[in-house]
Amino acid sequence: KWYVVQADCLLFQSDKRSPEESFVPIMIRLENKNDGEKETFWHPPEEGTLDTDPKYLSWLLAKMFFRCADWGVYSIGTHYARAHAMNEVFAISMYRNLPSAHPLFRLLQPHLQGIVGINAQARSALIAPDKNVFATFMSSGDRLNDLLVNCCK
Repeated sequence: KWYVVQADCLLFQSDKRSPEESFVPIMIRLENKNDGEKETFWHPPEEGTLDTDPKYLSWLLAKMFFRCADWGVYSIGTHYARAHAMNEVFAISMYRNLPSAHPLFRLLQPHLQGIVGINAQARSALIAPDKNVFATFMSSGDRLNDLLVNCCK
């Protein structure tokens, strides 16, 4: 099963806001593959809507769903897959093939130091099939491998 809601967000870049706040969400699409229902689209409420209005609260909930889905993809796809798993190949190759006096070894070693040990711990404690922490906290269920493959394409 796929427990996480798939989410997309359409952003508008406003020239009237500060650079930190220039991207404004104007629509969020949420899709749950398990229930067979159609995807839902959410848009921000009108200006002046009260914080207790159901339209405001549903927009707030849609933003929370999107942020959770986005964080999940970032943590497993961007952080683990690209920063750890892909760099482990280069670290192992460097340690096996370059002498410690080689200039390339000296250049790369501070950046790749410890990555093999950290990844070994992550594989045994975080993404092991029998105790998958990512499946528990990210709600990716048994589709974690699919998420990793899609992030590395």
